[in-house]
Amino acid sequence: MKSLIDKTRGLELSRQHRKGVFFVLAVICLMGAMTFVGMSVDLGIIAVTKTRMQSSADAAALAAAQEIVVAVREASWNADTGLDMDAVQSQAAADARLMAEYVANLNGFYLDPDSDVQLGKRILSSDGVTYTESWGTGPFNCVQVNLRKDNVDVEAPDAKLPLIFAPMTGERSQTITTSATAFIESRDIVCTLDYSTSMNDD
Repeated sequence: MKSLIDKTRGLELSRQHRKGVFFVLAVICLMGAMTFVGMSVDLGIIAVTKTRMQSSADAAALAAAQEIVVAVREASWNADTGLDMDAVQSQAAADARLMAEYVANLNGFYLDPDSDVQLGKRILSSDGVTYTESWGTGPFNCVQVNLRKDNVDVEAPDAKLPLIFAPMTGERSQTITTSATAFIESRDIVCTLDYSTSMNDD
């Protein structure tokens, strides 16, 4: 009888120990699952933000390039001195930077027009296939816009992207940078006038 009681007590103790092991395993598995869920949420936020930033950079670069066209089109002609190309290029650069900043702000992103917008010249290489870009030299026909979220100051408009679950692993924010380039490609138009009599045979 005593041995039967001892066996019963032993079974009850082993069951209690097994319940404790299951609880520990459940906590470990739950922490692992929460970690993967948190990583997927943070990666999704990073991907969506980078996509929005890239679209905004594309739009800002295109709008800035159009401002160069407008500045050249509206340049005033002086009958004595002709066209002051330096003044036209300065105005085009200023308008392009302001437009890029305006479009970026409309999309909710910070842009420093002096450091995040570059203007340059894009010309066709001698091979007739590739292009050569030189930044900071005119006449301007190319604009590059850089959007960034890399400031460690959380209060800054270009602060790093704060993450939701990653702080549990020690990483509280993510740096994101995007870049877009737009250029104006002039079209060569050739007009041929036929002064021969070959077109008069009707």
